[in-house]
Amino acid sequence: MSISIVVQSYDFAPFLAEAIQSVLALRDPAPEEILVIDDASQDASAAIARSFDDPRLRVIVNERNLGAAETFNRAFAETRGDFVARLDGDDRYRPDFLTHAMAAFARHPAAVAAYGRIELIDSAGRVTSSARHPALPPGPHCGDRFLELLEDNFLSAPTLIARREAWQHALPVPADMHFFDWYVALRIAEYGPIAFTDHVHAGYRVHPGGMHVAMMREGWGEAIYLRVLDKFFSEPGHAEAKAARRRRIYAKWYRVIADNFFGYGRCIDARRCYRAAIVSDPWHRDNWTAARRWAATYLPRQTYESLKRFFLQARREIG
Repeated sequence: MSISIVVQSYDFAPFLAEAIQSVLALRDPAPEEILVIDDASQDASAAIARSFDDPRLRVIVNERNLGAAETFNRAFAETRGDFVARLDGDDRYRPDFLTHAMAAFARHPAAVAAYGRIELIDSAGRVTSSARHPALPPGPHCGDRFLELLEDNFLSAPTLIARREAWQHALPVPADMHFFDWYVALRIAEYGPIAFTDHVHAGYRVHPGGMHVAMMREGWGEAIYLRVLDKFFSEPGHAEAKAARRRRIYAKWYRVIADNFFGYGRCIDARRCYRAAIVSDPWHRDNWTAARRWAATYLPRQTYESLKRFFLQARREIG
């Protein structure tokens, strides 16, 4: 069984060498094929990729910028492995990623994919958090997690490796799906059972130029999240279970989007999404928090931060 790793980059010159080095360091097993694809970067990314000398490594540079989705569609078509994983050029693997992932496939032959935990890293590569996502299973697990993943995007892209046929079910990614990690993970999860290793597979870098930061700071992330929800709720699979959870799931994602907008100071957008969360599921227990945050969007930011510090200090003194 052969393994291909795709490293996808656009203007990630400060981080790309570390990403590629982390792929080259993978052992037990090592990947047979490493494909680095650069989406017509305007920085030195292509030159950095070409500076590595390893017979397993190929570099493709798009003649023009295609966007993240089309770039991955092209990259996957160039791979040959029975198992394929994708790493963004600003993230990095743990050296034992494939050890744990392939052991999970051996334990669970029916699994179409394997995934694990992440650690958050900063621009300098320092680990800032290894906190466990609350929606992850309490230990190693294999099963149908499509509905849980629809409600909470707990599967981090750099921890995922899937069988070739599972990727083929998920692709092609729609060309305008600029942030497609959640969409692809859902497609793979609907294809078959997925295995969780309960090991840290990768470091996910949080920095100002990251896709997840940009999508909420610039506002276009809301349309992506809602488009994914609308797409999967319009399809027949898991119909009865989706219908039972529909209001709760939409409300949850409106709260997530609103919290992100609020964090970036986009109070009008946050206010609209908090209201949509309450309307979507009026009796949900989290609506008190949504209503409180909705009210906070009317306050000047400095006033809100002062009140927040006051109440946190009061809670510490009481508790």
